[in-house]
Amino acid sequence: MSVADLLNRVKDWPVGQFFDKYGRDQAPMYATIIAYNAILARFPIMLALLAIVGIFVRDEQTLRTVNEAIIRVLPTGAEDEALTVIQAGRSETGLFGLVSFLGLLWGGSALFGAMADAFNRAFDVRGRGFIAQKLMAFAMVFVFSFLMLFSLVAASLAALFGSLSGDALSVLTS
Repeated sequence: MSVADLLNRVKDWPVGQFFDKYGRDQAPMYATIIAYNAILARFPIMLALLAIVGIFVRDEQTLRTVNEAIIRVLPTGAEDEALTVIQAGRSETGLFGLVSFLGLLWGGSALFGAMADAFNRAFDVRGRGFIAQKLMAFAMVFVFSFLMLFSLVAASLAALFGSLSGDALSVLTS
């Protein structure tokens, strides 16, 4: 039995069919495109979050707490830029809001468009037209943003209720 015969026999097995379709669908290329767009979409999301912090955080003590949290999370050297963005967000709310919103739409729609193309290819379906695809991508950006906001509120409420219940237990036990 030759190597070619063995490879043809392996292609009939489920694992062989998987790898054959994986190659035909150019899955590594689409994975790279999605990863690139996900990284690119992070910048407008971070910009929007920093702008929101700058807009809504007016108390100096809270701002210091947020600044300390940002310094812990961001890589070394990026803290100064983030703090500058927060300060600019406090003074230029309209411009920052517009730039971050447009960036979020642009980066997010590119990410969801790349994901749609990859799924269309993987499931052998025809994609939407350009306008319909962009509208769907914009809708997905809004759904994703709403779900992220909901997640943030839920996590904040859980932390709040956790601290309140801890305080209530300490009062009851003392």
